[in-house]
Amino acid sequence: MRKRLAALTVLGLALVGLGIATKKAVPYYPGGSDIVRLSADYDLKPDGTLEVTETIDYNYGHLGDPLARVIQVRRPATDDLYDSVKTPGTDRIWKVFDVTATDSTGAEVAVDLREMDPLLPPLTPTGIDGWNSRLSDLHIKVGDSLPYVTVHATDTKPVTRMARFVVRYKVRGALERTSSGYELNWPDRRRVASGQQLDYIGVPVVDTRLTTPTGPINPTCSGYRDDGPKWAAAPCSTSTKTTRETVFTNGQQDATMTVAAGVAGDGFAEGTALYDDSPAPVSVWIRWLLVGAMLVTVVAVVVIWRRRSRPED
Repeated sequence: MRKRLAALTVLGLALVGLGIATKKAVPYYPGGSDIVRLSADYDLKPDGTLEVTETIDYNYGHLGDPLARVIQVRRPATDDLYDSVKTPGTDRIWKVFDVTATDSTGAEVAVDLREMDPLLPPLTPTGIDGWNSRLSDLHIKVGDSLPYVTVHATDTKPVTRMARFVVRYKVRGALERTSSGYELNWPDRRRVASGQQLDYIGVPVVDTRLTTPTGPINPTCSGYRDDGPKWAAAPCSTSTKTTRETVFTNGQQDATMTVAAGVAGDGFAEGTALYDDSPAPVSVWIRWLLVGAMLVTVVAVVVIWRRRSRPED
């Protein structure tokens, strides 16, 4: 009986430690940091849905890992980005859907989607994460890996293997309600200004073309570059091509850029900012897992004890 009890206890502890043990798994998504440049077309539809087309020049390098494009989909709405998940609140969410990709020839390439915490490794090798559920990014893995290239100490130049991908997706919740209508703010530039934006970090944006159903109101751009411990302002310019089309140009190499523009009217319901109560912190789930494992162990011990206590026929 002691052996059985010990085995059950080990099983219960294994169930409890499952979440902690899997945290050491290798992150599902490699790549993403070798995006050389990105140009974006934003097409704001009359219902408020934002259709995005990104042309991405990607360097596979010597590793050959596939491109991983990262897009924010959940952030605290009013709290500081780095507040503990133990403090529940209201979160801003973005619905990203209809994701597709093509290569430089226009041929469709495979995409694989995972939502993950941007600050912590995934809970499991499949990329399903839950350690800080107030932060969530959509990782879009584009295409396949390339063969690994061995790098020698005597090599004077890094391995460069360039590829161009066109990634398309749609966004709901990218508009803010204003007194005169709505304002497009994508990605959320307020997070960039406060040093809390994680979406475009390390992704140099060359230019962005915005098309709106009607003439945009006060279109502006904001450029930022990584200046060590904080973000520093970088120049960018705005030019109007037509009454509905505005182009934003980055004025500094390796800088990131966000854009904003107002739109008048009340027909943008699908684009209105979305909010949600933050999910229960992972500590709650661990607590319930502990309780469940203890109950399973107790029930198993009672069953074994009752069987052994029965008189033999």
